[in-house]
Amino acid sequence: MERGNTAIMVDYIKEQADVDVFEIVPVVANPADYDECTAYVTEEINENRRPAYKNEITNLADYETVFIGGPIWWGRPPMLFRTFFEAHPELDGKTIIPFGTHGGSGVGSYTTLIKEYYLNATVLESLGISGSSVRNVSSKTTVENRLKKLGVDKQSTSISNVRAKTNTANASYTLNGTRSNGQQRIYIRNGNKYIKR
Repeated sequence: MERGNTAIMVDYIKEQADVDVFEIVPVVANPADYDECTAYVTEEINENRRPAYKNEITNLADYETVFIGGPIWWGRPPMLFRTFFEAHPELDGKTIIPFGTHGGSGVGSYTTLIKEYYLNATVLESLGISGSSVRNVSSKTTVENRLKKLGVDKQSTSISNVRAKTNTANASYTLNGTRSNGQQRIYIRNGNKYIKR
């Protein structure tokens, strides 16, 4: 079976960024035939369904930045995403990068939906690629360039791009509300400061 358009896009992201992947798979699979699939998805939307998904991810709290992506139907993500968002309030306050593949609509209301569920999240610029061109080399380059622009590619987040500064006075200090002392280091990554514990 041929890999789906979004799976191809995930492969590009994995190649360029240091990410773990959790696939949100519906319990009831969408029909394989395109026309049947679009009819099924239309029913889900019209009936405001919350389709169940297989498995569960239990460590989202461990991540600062999360990519969330899938197919885009008529400018909107599948209803399955509403099920997932409603089950995971811990995504609020995180940095979220939306992405998706579409038939010409772009990412549409995807970013709006994420902001609807996660008022305190930082939602970065979304990335949409047409399903008809996702297998082209140019699409891979588009993903690579976008991740570099966002500063989330492997090169931007590697240890070689992290500077450390030690408080030599051994005095206590606070960084972003976290109390530390001079024995710990402040790490600066992509302009953001972190206390190394």
